[in-house]
Amino acid sequence: MATGSNTSPPCAPTFCFQAAQTVFICIGPDGGPPPLGYCPDQGQKQPPKASAKFVDTEAEASGNSVGPNALTNFPGCPNSAAGSCPIVDQFNHPTGYTLSWTNTQATGGADARQTTSASATDVANWNAQIQQIETVLTDQLTSDMQAKAAGKTLAQDPAGNGKTISFAITPAGFPPAPGAQFAATQISVSASAVQAIYDPVTVRNAVIADLDKLVKSGDELAPGKLSTPPCTITQANTNGTVVLSCSATDFSQPTVNLDTLKAKLTGRNPGSALKIVQGLVLKVQNVQVSESPFKLFYLPLFASRIEIIENFVSPASNSS
Repeated sequence: MATGSNTSPPCAPTFCFQAAQTVFICIGPDGGPPPLGYCPDQGQKQPPKASAKFVDTEAEASGNSVGPNALTNFPGCPNSAAGSCPIVDQFNHPTGYTLSWTNTQATGGADARQTTSASATDVANWNAQIQQIETVLTDQLTSDMQAKAAGKTLAQDPAGNGKTISFAITPAGFPPAPGAQFAATQISVSASAVQAIYDPVTVRNAVIADLDKLVKSGDELAPGKLSTPPCTITQANTNGTVVLSCSATDFSQPTVNLDTLKAKLTGRNPGSALKIVQGLVLKVQNVQVSESPFKLFYLPLFASRIEIIENFVSPASNSS
């Protein structure tokens, strides 16, 4: 019995054959296949074999057509010229057995052909081109979504949530890894997007409604003094959820029925206008009367000829 595993001997000057895979060699009596249970278990992954498959390691034609029984040289063995090699144990002691080898069949040559592979530069250039295409598609999708929003605002929070763009490359697996075989092919890059939106007009009206709830009974928000800075998007989700941080400021003033006030002023002396207004409107600071095209000693007799312009001023603060 002879046991052992294949090794990679030094290559011959012309061509070199090496085992195609790790093989546990166990040769039975008279050089035949080992009977069942004949070979000891040495923890090998594959069942023992009496022969091994060898392949030419060089991409050349010299090893493609070698006749049967022509391979007898084994540079890793001292007696390779004789076509046999003495077997030693793990302590390099002779066992009395010799191992011979040859090719019982002629070698089979592979078809020589050229293949095209992708270089690292090719892959880098392809990735750069894909990024450029994705940038163009992103701009186009953003423009399309803005048009479809129809006046509404696209929402995206500081973390980038609220907007998702997905790209797909056909064929799948492109670009290949550097060094992989590759044939010229047509590729396409497609994209789809989804983004949350909100209506700024609806939001502004809701903010004003909340502000109006803070005004006490009998007062109203002063016209022309409302300030509503743009809202800040704090959270957004592609499911349509948008969380905004908004603010608004305004002053309140007593509610004035201008039609009633006009009726009270008809035919009155301009000098009495201040007392009349102060009697009907709280917190009046001043009243100015202007008549045109000429001044009279009384105001128009018809309320439709009287125009009242309200100017809101902040109350003067008390100084200490």
